[in-house]
Amino acid sequence: MFNNPYEDTAGRTDLGRAFLAHQASFRHDVALSLPGVCSGVLDAIESRSEGAVEVARCRGEMAALLADPKSAGDAFRARFMAGYEAARAAACPLWTAIVRERRKLHGVSSDYTLWHFDPSALHALEEEALSDSAIGYFVKKMLDRLAQADGVDQTAWRQAFEAYSEAVAYRLLRNNGGEHIKVERMPEADGSTPDFKCTLASDPPGTFYVEVKTLDIVNADQRHPEMLDDGMLVQDDIDRQVAAGKRIAMATGEVAPYRKFGDDPDYDWRAGKMSIERLIDKCRQNFKAKQFALGPTFGLASLLRMPIGDGGLRPLAPFAYDGLNGGACVSGELWNVCFGMPGDPIHRTPEFEGKGSLDGRLEREGILVGSGRIDSPGVLFLRHEDGECRLDGLIDPYWPNEWAWSSNHTEDVVWTLCRAYNDAKNSNAYLLSNPVPP
Repeated sequence: MFNNPYEDTAGRTDLGRAFLAHQASFRHDVALSLPGVCSGVLDAIESRSEGAVEVARCRGEMAALLADPKSAGDAFRARFMAGYEAARAAACPLWTAIVRERRKLHGVSSDYTLWHFDPSALHALEEEALSDSAIGYFVKKMLDRLAQADGVDQTAWRQAFEAYSEAVAYRLLRNNGGEHIKVERMPEADGSTPDFKCTLASDPPGTFYVEVKTLDIVNADQRHPEMLDDGMLVQDDIDRQVAAGKRIAMATGEVAPYRKFGDDPDYDWRAGKMSIERLIDKCRQNFKAKQFALGPTFGLASLLRMPIGDGGLRPLAPFAYDGLNGGACVSGELWNVCFGMPGDPIHRTPEFEGKGSLDGRLEREGILVGSGRIDSPGVLFLRHEDGECRLDGLIDPYWPNEWAWSSNHTEDVVWTLCRAYNDAKNSNAYLLSNPVPP
């Protein structure tokens, strides 16, 4: 699911290469081999050692040990591992903290939230924490919350993930915006202030805001413990098979972020209508009117824990062609989350050729239509696909506002920030309705 630069084996620094050469020479030497050490972590230690006294000290000691391992005698492994652990904690604090929390469940179960921290994103955040004050703020916020985790503390993990999601959103806004959009973190207030203030270098210039909401799974307070228990049952099944002498033990579990707690007879992981309506409910629960009062404010819904069933660009169209199982026109989930109306038919990919595609009719208004609409020119969706995080946008070309903000401003924002976008008129149908796979 994720690329992990901390487990990279390329040896990109002198320290990483020295370790790989050492392992090649002493792989079968019990006293001198170093199981559990990752060259990717050593690369990070070396790249972050400049100006970090403790990291540099440990880096120097490890390099000396690798250059002459036999000089340390029986103490080689203990000395190297002591330096490695100390340097990793100082140079890679986020990754170290996540690994520590995951180990609390090792061999017992797994936590849905912990496994959605992308190591490559954590690596990038740690690389930039000293050079970007906003990144540094989010990294500290995550570390503080994880440090307070009491045992198996799913509340702490979920709160840390919210800060992580904001940090990922900020990096995308900053990197994609480049010289065209300046992004500033807003100071935290009473919950009525948007997360980011942005300045658009347009003619005339425009100021807008971004409010980030990290959507959690359905019935999160109950479902996270339930999913943890389900994971324990899966691990228990594997343990019984191993105890019975099976050489290969296998067990299956269900990861279902859209499923309700307990009995949920309406749940179907293939159902587009269900996921659309539950995402609409999630957005309405999270986005509050007072957070859109300062000026033109885009809602940014993080779907890092709520992946939708379809990938690529099709979800941005009201319907798009899907060639699976004979082919059908399938409703775009994200477009309908924003612009769907009660009574609209929803079509999903048929399970097999000849099976119908109609999945029922919507029973909700989209979040950018109707009397209860979010007062926003558009919504950005943060998604993780193909090993990286991306922003996609849906905008309202008719958005009425009291500020000096035009539809051209809105299109300029989403064209700059997003991989792709669409609007209520389906203006980009020619790009999205039968897209080439990404």
